[in-house]
Amino acid sequence: MESSRLLIQQFLGNKYWDSEYVNALGRSGDFYLHVCGFVVGVEEPFIIINIYAPQDLSRKLALWEILIGLMRENYGMWILLGDFNEVRTIFERLNSDFDHWGAREFNDFIYRAGFHEYNMGEINSRNPYGIDQL
Repeated sequence: MESSRLLIQQFLGNKYWDSEYVNALGRSGDFYLHVCGFVVGVEEPFIIINIYAPQDLSRKLALWEILIGLMRENYGMWILLGDFNEVRTIFERLNSDFDHWGAREFNDFIYRAGFHEYNMGEINSRNPYGIDQL
C-alpha cells in the first residue's frame, strides 16, 4: 500500500491528497461497478456505473433490467459508461456481423432508461476520437 501511495504522489506532483477504500460488498459477477458519492456544492448524489456487459444477449437483457431497476430505485445524477457489447446501428459495427435483434433490444433499453448520448464531436484525422472536443 505504501508504494502505491508514493506512485500516486509522484503522479499528482504533490503530497496533499488522501485515499480511502472499503472491502467489496454484495455479489460478484454482475458485470458492473456501481459507485455513489457526493460532489461538493451539489445536494443530490452522483452515481457512476462502469459496465462490461456479457456477450450473450439473454445475459445482457438481464443486466439491462438490473441497471434500469437501480436507476428507478436510487435518486441522483447518473452516468453509465463502459462496454455494453452491443451497437445501436449497423453503421457502428465494423468488420463483424450486425445483430439486428441485439441492436433493437439495446435501443429499447436506452429508450426505457431515458438515456441521453454524449456527442463527442466530429471525427477527424488529427484526433479520430474527438477528445479535444471536450
